[in-house]
Amino acid sequence: MATSLVATGVQFPDATVQTTKAGNAPTITQFTSSGTYTVAAGFTFIMVECWGAGGGGASGGSGTRSAGSGGGGGSYTTRLFKASDLSSPVTVTIGAGGTGGTSITLTNTNGISGTAGGNTTFGSYLTAYGGYFGTSAQSAPKGGSGGGVLSAPTSETAAGEPLMASAAGSASQFGGTPYLAAGSSAGGPSGWGGASGGAGGLTNTVGNAGGSSFQGGAGGGGGGHSSSRTGGAGGSNAGATGGGGAGGAAAGGAGGAGTLFNGGGGGGGATVTGGAGGAGTYAGGGGGGGGIAGAGTSGVGGVGGAGYCRVYAW
Repeated sequence: MATSLVATGVQFPDATVQTTKAGNAPTITQFTSSGTYTVAAGFTFIMVECWGAGGGGASGGSGTRSAGSGGGGGSYTTRLFKASDLSSPVTVTIGAGGTGGTSITLTNTNGISGTAGGNTTFGSYLTAYGGYFGTSAQSAPKGGSGGGVLSAPTSETAAGEPLMASAAGSASQFGGTPYLAAGSSAGGPSGWGGASGGAGGLTNTVGNAGGSSFQGGAGGGGGGHSSSRTGGAGGSNAGATGGGGAGGAAAGGAGGAGTLFNGGGGGGGATVTGGAGGAGTYAGGGGGGGGIAGAGTSGVGGVGGAGYCRVYAW
């Protein structure tokens, strides 16, 4: 049997109980670019949601070098505040999406890595960390790690390669999901952290799909390599890999853009001109660029989606 309860207030860890005041219409303020938030008089509670920006995808490589891998998604974080605990106005900084790697034109050359996504902050009260960038390599391309709830993605080398997971296929609930098996793996999933990007396809193979995240940004898909291979789909919030931006068609098709926290699709492979990786949208990672069989122009990496912030007051 269900029992209805009438809420008289919210008790915080410091034992204070806050109750709402009659006559105040709730408000929602959305930030897609940096600005300031002013706590209006008469409100009791402020709830904030933040998403970090997605990492950029790598451009495709040529010859024996892989297609570009997708960038990782930005993390999600939220908190309920007493309005009286915030020092108004609060500076809101929206993280910039990571840039995609530029194309290459030489034979047997790695693609150019993207850049990491920026952090989104609500003053000093809340930080959502951005996702890492994708890479290209001869034998071990790596999708970017997702941003963590408590920290930025970890790198294991001075070059900034994302940290490898200890067990392929494992999900990370609050930390950013690292890439899994380099060179052959779809992006790893996450709960509130960002998902990782899919690895770019090795010589004459398809790109791998980006990972999904329940609340954070999804990973971008990896690019396909050579003329008959498609790019991987970007990740989504559907609980499985793929489902975001569509992978680019074989023979150099461009990857599709992600929508609403989804990752961009990887570009299609080609003989001479690779397909561009798709852009991530709001915290989603950018797709990797398509790889080419020989000399020519590889596909550029997709840009990561910018961060995002919502503030609720009542």
